[in-house]
Amino acid sequence: MLDRGTTDDPFYIIKYEIENSLKALDEDFIGWKRAFERGELEQFDQLKSDLAGNIESLRGDLQLLSESIDVTAGQLSRFRIDEKEIESRREFVRSTRIKLQNMEETINSPKAQEKSQKMIKERLIKDQKASKMSKLDSELIEYNQRSINEQMQDQQMIERQQDEKLDILHEATTKLTEMSVEMGNAIDDSVNEIEKASNDIEQNEKKIGILNKAITKMLNSKNSGKCCLIIILLIILIGLIIWLFNVIF
Repeated sequence: MLDRGTTDDPFYIIKYEIENSLKALDEDFIGWKRAFERGELEQFDQLKSDLAGNIESLRGDLQLLSESIDVTAGQLSRFRIDEKEIESRREFVRSTRIKLQNMEETINSPKAQEKSQKMIKERLIKDQKASKMSKLDSELIEYNQRSINEQMQDQQMIERQQDEKLDILHEATTKLTEMSVEMGNAIDDSVNEIEKASNDIEQNEKKIGILNKAITKMLNSKNSGKCCLIIILLIILIGLIIWLFNVIF
């Protein structure tokens, strides 16, 4: 039986690299299906993009591997392999291409597209709600701030009005105090005037009494000179009475 080939045969080197790439591709595909089931849009789109790029890269590697198989198939004796080995290698290429094709069809299937559109729509709705909530929060903050400012302005206005009323009250109290002092002074002056008038009245009453006695005494005599004096005294008495009346009223 022929061995698997000579050192000039690159098949197994390329195959080893392809198999390692397939393992990484399988891991990304599992991650993509998990994101698909959970509705994780960013992870879903990122892994889909990575899968598409890696699938295309592996197809290029498979093409090179297929061409190397064709070269080897034309020189079996040189590479010391048989038709069975060639068929095995071609089967590896075919099965790998089918796997890549199935994987590509899965990530681009109508179901996947529908799921992607649904996730995008849900994300847009979520973003719109978040935007509305953010706008509502901003409006609430602005409203609260405006209310606080208005309350502060109202409070300041009330304080100014209270200060103005206090100033008016203070001014009125000051004026009342000044008026009270003036009225007290006026009352004191009036009392002094009344006391002075009372003293004058008392003195004049005494004088009138003396004149009255003198007139009475003179009336009791028949001397003409005394009569003239009596008349003069009467005139003086009338003058005193008029003066006294003016003082009292």
